[in-house]
Amino acid sequence: MTTLSQQVAALVHAASEGEIAVSDALAGGASLLGLGLGSLGFLRLVDALERDFDVDLDLDEGFGGLDQVAWIVERLGQLGVGSTTGDKSATGDMS
Repeated sequence: MTTLSQQVAALVHAASEGEIAVSDALAGGASLLGLGLGSLGFLRLVDALERDFDVDLDLDEGFGGLDQVAWIVERLGQLGVGSTTGDKSATGDMS
């Protein structure tokens, strides 16, 4: 089963066009900016998160809250992703 953190790290990998390895994105406390994710990559990541998890991320305060996979997972949880509402995307069951 794929965890939500692994799904987010895979989206980071894709948004960085392969520049950031999934394992690096998952490394404890790893800053996505520090790993090389630029502003275009952050926009790709936000687009993918909103599309894949059917959420709306408020970017009025910039990308600061999206700089670590753990922070993104926490924010998605606040938006109901992975809750007991039957959200299949958080469990890896995309059938």
